[in-house]
Amino acid sequence: IKAMEQGKVAWLQPSNSGTAKNAITNHEYTGFNRLSLRFSEYNLSPCWVTQKQVTFDLNSRIIDLTQKELVLFCGRLSYFCKKDQKVKTYWKNPTYYTVYNLKNVEVNSKVEKILNKLKPLEKTGNVDTIEKDFLEQARQANKIQGVTIRQTNKQEFNCYIPSLDEVWLHPYEQFTSIDAYLSTLFHEVAHWTGHPTRLDRFKLDDKTRFASEEYSKEELVAEISSSFFCEQYNLECSSE
Repeated sequence: IKAMEQGKVAWLQPSNSGTAKNAITNHEYTGFNRLSLRFSEYNLSPCWVTQKQVTFDLNSRIIDLTQKELVLFCGRLSYFCKKDQKVKTYWKNPTYYTVYNLKNVEVNSKVEKILNKLKPLEKTGNVDTIEKDFLEQARQANKIQGVTIRQTNKQEFNCYIPSLDEVWLHPYEQFTSIDAYLSTLFHEVAHWTGHPTRLDRFKLDDKTRFASEEYSKEELVAEISSSFFCEQYNLECSSE
């Protein structure tokens, strides 16, 4: 919130070298971790490490121990319940880890090798291939029929209609750029995931949701979701 008050909107920053990840395991951070690391003032590269990894895996040292961030890990455990005779799963208590950006680690041959692999990303395809790939991801994630997209004219809004369960979208020729079209598509499909038959984030008969706190939260979910896919496909986000 402080960053937003200062005019820094992290999810509008285009990616130039990939999603935040652990430099040793190559595990990409997800959810809140992904967003918070992008907000970080120490985000000088997409690679992050723990102090233990710096010492034992990189044989190096951290330059400034005050330049740190926290990441949250919530694992799941499964066990066999004798009473119910079935496997049950529960969430472990969250664990926090302190991480440091790889650019804050004293350079040696191991660190340099990782840094040399960081190259600016190129777009992963044209508008049609990106759109097809994205919608297929949405279909597989929800394990149901794909998103219904209705092409609209300039007099109609780009929006998701919960009662119809449809995304209304102008043809991409009417947008200022291909990136603008795709980021809008990502945004509206994120709303689509909130339908009661999916993640159930809102009610179909809610007539007061516009300009409400709940609506604001839903818009934030959609915009952050869109930013994650813009990062995946290396697209520019717009503040307009």
